[in-house]
Amino acid sequence: MIECKDLSFQYFQGQHQVLHKFNFVFQDHQNYMIEGAHGSGKSTLLKLLSSEKFHYIDGKVRGDVLHFLAQNQIF
Repeated sequence: MIECKDLSFQYFQGQHQVLHKFNFVFQDHQNYMIEGAHGSGKSTLLKLLSSEKFHYIDGKVRGDVLHFLAQNQIF
């Protein structure tokens, strides 16, 4: 499960927030579709959710992104 609480993001060179107090929960074993207009933050959201890409985004992040392992994935 992945949960975001009040996730906001603004690129350093941008004037407005791409994401503003975004909240959601992605449950395990479910399919989700992310859609929106050009420049609405779809790719930015996916980069923020990918821990390996997070450090390469040039901007200001606020809020929490929580990753939970399913019980059968705990070591």
